[in-house]
Amino acid sequence: MVGSNTNIVVKGQLSINGRPAKLDILKNVKVVLTTYNYIDNLPVTKTYNGLSFNTDKELVLTFQVPPNLNRINVQLKCDVVNATTKKIEKFAENHEFKVHANDIAKNRHMAMPYLR
Repeated sequence: MVGSNTNIVVKGQLSINGRPAKLDILKNVKVVLTTYNYIDNLPVTKTYNGLSFNTDKELVLTFQVPPNLNRINVQLKCDVVNATTKKIEKFAENHEFKVHANDIAKNRHMAMPYLR
């Protein structure tokens, strides 16, 4: 599958003080996708800017599968205006996926239910 395109799917969900909140308060949303190979562990980074979430559908981010893929790090960054202080607060969350050669060879899907 090296050289072919694959997708990372991100489903947005936001809660404030334990209560669901609208996703449109997230501003300057971007995802930084970093892949590492298992030979020399060099990072290759692709940044997706200008993203926005919709409660009805997921973000689908396409990238090319590099040779010798070992792991994938997905970092989501955004700004939120604090309703109380009226100041912009920056948020970031990341998750790392280990990739196994057998999964790629057998065209298996990797999944993580949520980034927290």
